[in-house]
Amino acid sequence: MLPLALGAIFAIAGKALGSVVDYLARGADGQEDMVAVYGPLMEMIRYLIPDLSRLDWRVWPMYGLQPDGEAMILAAVMGVAYMVVMVGLALHAFSRREFL
Repeated sequence: MLPLALGAIFAIAGKALGSVVDYLARGADGQEDMVAVYGPLMEMIRYLIPDLSRLDWRVWPMYGLQPDGEAMILAAVMGVAYMVVMVGLALHAFSRREFL
């Protein structure tokens, strides 16, 4: 049950991260104290959790809006880089285990 719960939490956090960072970048509706407290924290979290909202390309087929080519390339590079990091961490973890 734990992998399912952690996977769901990771997906929700990754999907909401872009919206929260954009909200704080736009001034948080005039709440400077919120930006001062949570801005640096969200910048740090942004490098640990991938922004999965960048991989949401539904507006392209649904509404016929052409996506920005640079944004698509950056999102794909981010996804591949995150996969490489996770596979590298998994290889490192499994190379230290003894399976006998």
